[in-house]
Amino acid sequence: MLPDDPVRLALGLAVLVFSLVFHECAHVWTAWKLGDPTGKSMGRLTLNPIPHIDLFWTILLPLLCIAAQTFIIGGPKPAPVNPLNFRNPRAGNMIVAVAGPASNLALAFGGLLLLWAAHRGAPSWVEPDSYNAYILMSFMVTNVILAALNMIPVPPLDGSRVLHYILGPKADRFFATMEFFSLILVLLAFRLLGPSVIMPSLGALFVLLAKLFEPRYLGGLVESYFSL
Repeated sequence: MLPDDPVRLALGLAVLVFSLVFHECAHVWTAWKLGDPTGKSMGRLTLNPIPHIDLFWTILLPLLCIAAQTFIIGGPKPAPVNPLNFRNPRAGNMIVAVAGPASNLALAFGGLLLLWAAHRGAPSWVEPDSYNAYILMSFMVTNVILAALNMIPVPPLDGSRVLHYILGPKADRFFATMEFFSLILVLLAFRLLGPSVIMPSLGALFVLLAKLFEPRYLGGLVESYFSL
């Protein structure tokens, strides 16, 4: 369900878009640093969301989900990476894959750090029902979820490239076959595995929050954020 407050809805969507674009930029930047300029040369090393829009993943798939009245999935255009440009293609491909979820965790930590600092130094700025607190909570919750979902080991999610690296060359044919069914696999993974991945991840986040904030403030923060 979506927030009734249109301002909160707009802020949440803005955080989601920024987080997805930042994720793809992390892939492109890491690949560039490892020797592959493909994404950078295609103009994908930018926080401008327009170059990251994909006709299917960004527009058509979410619309189809809405029309089917099912859970909505989608995403930006996958970052173009050519592992053959890496000194070690397998290791480089895995490092580039990990860079995406790692960037989301960095954004989540940034939101946590700002919330903690503001609560200690300017508590009126982050009252539980304020838009400022909502933005910082969105950065934490959204990016923890994105990091967790992207580590599910099915193509084209980043976790599949990590698993491919662990299994080695003997799994090449298996993963090539999985890539062919990537859309079906993502739909099934999000439907069947999504909750079991998201809930422990959010649980770990709230355990950390409980250690940093007093119960009354955290309770108001969580209640305000998840109120519809």
